[in-house]
Amino acid sequence: MKKKLLIIIATALFLGCSSPQQPHGDLKHYGEKITTLNSISGTALIRQLEQADSLAAVKVTGEVTSSCEVKGCWMKLKLDNSHEMMVKFKDYGFFVPKGLESGTATVEGVVKKEVVSVDVLRHYAEDAGKSEDEINAITEPQEKIVFVAKGVIIEGGVTAPSEEETKTSSEEEDSHKS
Repeated sequence: MKKKLLIIIATALFLGCSSPQQPHGDLKHYGEKITTLNSISGTALIRQLEQADSLAAVKVTGEVTSSCEVKGCWMKLKLDNSHEMMVKFKDYGFFVPKGLESGTATVEGVVKKEVVSVDVLRHYAEDAGKSEDEINAITEPQEKIVFVAKGVIIEGGVTAPSEEETKTSSEEEDSHKS
C-alpha cells in the first residue's frame, strides 16, 4: 500500500514539475496558434532589415501602440525608440481587439519594407480615429515596415473581444480592405 502511495505521489510531483510554465499575464491568441519561443526583438528585426528588404518566417515581439478602431484589422508595434511596424493579418482572416493601446505582442509571419501610398496612409489614419486635419496633412507616400502575420499573441491590456467585434459582414470587409 505504501509503495503504491509513493508511486502516485512521485508521479504527481514529476508531472507537476514537468508541465511547461505559463508566462506572466494572460495570453490572447489570434489567427494560427503560435508560441513566443525564438522570437526576436524589434531592434534585432531592424538590424536584419538593414541587410534585406523582406524576411519570411520571422517571429518578433514588440509593444502594441495602437490597433484599428473600426474592426481591429491592423495594429502597430513599437520596435525601438524611432521605428514602428504596421501589422496586418494574413488573408484578412482574423482581427485583434479594436483600440488597443498597450500590451506586448508576438507576431509570426512575413515582414517587408514597402512604400505606402497617401490613400492607404489616410485610410489607416481614419481607422485610428485621427482628425480630418491630421488626415489631410498626409501628402506624401512613406516607406514603412509592414508585417503580415499568420498568428498573434498579445499579453496584457487585452480583454477578450466580444462576439460583435469578431463578426464581420461582407459589406464591411469589401469597404474596409486595403
